[in-house]
Amino acid sequence: MDSESAEKRREEMIEVKLLGPKDDQWAVINLGSQWLATTRAVYSEAVKQAIAAAIDNNSNAALSRD
Repeated sequence: MDSESAEKRREEMIEVKLLGPKDDQWAVINLGSQWLATTRAVYSEAVKQAIAAAIDNNSNAALSRD
């Protein structure tokens, strides 16, 4: 699996739930049952991508140590 498809798969595993009224929404970001972040809804996609990239970087670092 190439790194781009692996990152896309990780992004799909990250769940974003929007809470609150439409004009003042917050996003709760989870990976399975693990809470990762709470942010304003407008920033949720950027935070989700940053989390996926951090997971990808951590996975690559672990592989390079082996």
